[in-house]
Amino acid sequence: MEFNTPPVGVLGSFVWKVQKKSFSETSNVAKGHDLIGVGGQNVWHQPWNLVQHIIANANYPSIMRFRKPHYPTILPSMTNHVEVHTVTVSQKGSLGMTLDERLGTRGINSKHASRVTDLVKGGQAETIGIKHEDYIIGINTFDVSLATHEAIMKLLVTTTRPFTITVFRGEIDEYRANPTGQVKEPDRFNVPVVFDEGKLGLQMAEEDKRWCSVQGVNKDSQGKFC
Repeated sequence: MEFNTPPVGVLGSFVWKVQKKSFSETSNVAKGHDLIGVGGQNVWHQPWNLVQHIIANANYPSIMRFRKPHYPTILPSMTNHVEVHTVTVSQKGSLGMTLDERLGTRGINSKHASRVTDLVKGGQAETIGIKHEDYIIGINTFDVSLATHEAIMKLLVTTTRPFTITVFRGEIDEYRANPTGQVKEPDRFNVPVVFDEGKLGLQMAEEDKRWCSVQGVNKDSQGKFC
């Protein structure tokens, strides 16, 4: 088993490689799992050089504790959003894109997210359909729309290929507020009116192909006096 330090920003260490048929593999330790304890010592979010020192000087046999990545599951209704797109990463090597941490449009009340800021021309990301300024909201079945930039970067480098990336094209806070993209039906109330024969004098328009709304009322028409 080999360990590594997270790709950006976060202290700690995680499993980078597990040898086949090893004790670690049979114990269900997998690539991407965080190392959180060695011999009774808490190494969660500790500097990598300190974790190395603790591993090297531990009394063996020693107990190691690991933490699996845990995120909500992407619901099918979320992928039905018109601005949500899912692509598959299958080739080895670089993804050919740069991700930066971005704060949503709601400022202090928002959360940071990972947005595509650069694409390598002809690279894997561009080829599979990722666009400039896409937000990463899903990796395989994991919903990472509220995950930190560091957590998303770690998932991208540790997830076994092929895997899927789900992106959102728009303002990330709009997606977070309404991940399914469904239009909320306005409140209803009843207004009793009585019309006589003849033209109503109402200017009507279709809204979202679901209902009609009154856009105007003709002067001196029946609608004007209702």
